Amino acid sequence: MTMTSARRRSHLSFTRFTIAKPHPRVNRLNCTAAVVNFNYRQHQQTPRRWQTIALTLHSHPTHQVAVNFSIDLRSVAVKKIHSDVNIAVELGMLAAEKMDVHHGGIRGLHERNVEEFMDARSGADDLVNGNNLVDAEGVKVRTVKLLASQNVGFESLPVQFVNKATKAGFVFNVLVIGETGIGKSTLINSLFNYDFKLPPGDYQHDSVTLDKHAFQLEEGSVRLHLTIIETKGYGDQLNMTDSCQGIVEYIDKQYEAYFQEESQVVRRLSDYKDTRIHVCLFLLAPTGSNVRALDLECMKLLSNKVNIIPVIARGDSLTKKELDSFKRRIMAEIHQHKISIYSFPEDDGQVADLNRKMNADVPFAVVGSSEVHEVAGHKARARVYPWGIVDIENEAHCDFTRFREALLRVNMDHLMQTTNLRHYEVYRDRRMTELGYGENEPQNFMETITRLRQTNEQKYRQKEEETRTSFVNKVREKEAELKERERELHSQFEHRKAEFSDHVLEINTQQSALQKEVEIFHRVKSELVNSQAGTIKGSKKK
Repeated sequence: MTMTSARRRSHLSFTRFTIAKPHPRVNRLNCTAAVVNFNYRQHQQTPRRWQTIALTLHSHPTHQVAVNFSIDLRSVAVKKIHSDVNIAVELGMLAAEKMDVHHGGIRGLHERNVEEFMDARSGADDLVNGNNLVDAEGVKVRTVKLLASQNVGFESLPVQFVNKATKAGFVFNVLVIGETGIGKSTLINSLFNYDFKLPPGDYQHDSVTLDKHAFQLEEGSVRLHLTIIETKGYGDQLNMTDSCQGIVEYIDKQYEAYFQEESQVVRRLSDYKDTRIHVCLFLLAPTGSNVRALDLECMKLLSNKVNIIPVIARGDSLTKKELDSFKRRIMAEIHQHKISIYSFPEDDGQVADLNRKMNADVPFAVVGSSEVHEVAGHKARARVYPWGIVDIENEAHCDFTRFREALLRVNMDHLMQTTNLRHYEVYRDRRMTELGYGENEPQNFMETITRLRQTNEQKYRQKEEETRTSFVNKVREKEAELKERERELHSQFEHRKAEFSDHVLEINTQQSALQKEVEIFHRVKSELVNSQAGTIKGSKKK
């Protein structure tokens, strides 16, 4: 928006506007140089969108005399609210020709040029309304509002920021938790209206694992680096004690990686690919009764680490009455177990009403579909049943449209900021405390280094002494154990030696007896041989 001053017959200084469509999140631009308030509203109540500009021209700061009018950019006509105002409008340009104020007594006060008033005001703004702003060092801060003729160019900072951010692209990391077959991949495909062809899950998992998929998406001139992390095997094991531990460790690992990069002497955060989880979509089975104990335990562990949005999967499997009752029961159990889930911000006036309605819909009951069907004369993602068709984008069928609106269109940036300013800060504070940088510690770097060195030296000395004592005790225990073992071996040796001696003696005795038997055998044999020889000789003589 560029501005050039033009003097009119009423001696008032107005402003010419070249109107460009502001950023969707910007609905108010204050043009203080000409005392003009420019309000931008974008209406979405009807399929045909239009823009309306409401302008308030303040003619005097003290009497607050103003002329209000609105402009519909779809036409050249101007709707007057009050006062006689003749305005010529071209699309994208407004020229304030003249303004007649029906207050004769006040007209004399308007003879002074607004620029003269602004000159006087620019040096006295710090005295108005008791402005006592000071900086961190106690120096008084004066508020100075520059005139249009004094424009130096820093009003383009928001444009520079938007251009830089658009060029760099954005990062969004989504963690989807749910049991196998509940529809995690289908929900992601429906959210981004694209088939990512994520691999289907199975039940052949001994433990919970995480599958990571990265995509580079482009919508208009905006690039989004999307990372999807899906759980595999969650809730499928008989022993589900450690089902959430792997998920917690993964989230902490991403925080630690960012913390290490942030703590480097030479940091390259501008080139760093942020892997911290920005949102956790926790899919709950549509049981219609209570939430599983495993889901409550897992949400409890993750509630202070990530933005959790509970989602009821397969929302078309319950009736409207059953669904409302199930939602109330889920929220009651979440509050009962003191689980902190993500709440859409209601402090932003632009989206407060919308987010208030979104918070009332939590947990969202969604239906996902990878199939496109003809529904009421247009193509839409839907699920076809024998009794009819469920259009996932029909708010009468499910909460999918409101869920996608709240997640991607309205609060994506807030999810990123909450991750960075809340959850990561909690992790960073804990890590800094572990490293000795507590809140009540001195902020001087050298003092901190000296204190940490002394503390670590003391810890090392204590650890060394403990290690030495432990080593000596272990050596003594080992010596006593070896001596005891030696005594046992010696006793066993003496016992075996005695047994061996007895055995040798017994063998010697048996050997002596055997030798005697052998001698007797040889003697008997000799006698028998001699006897047989004599018998043979006697028979020959005969």
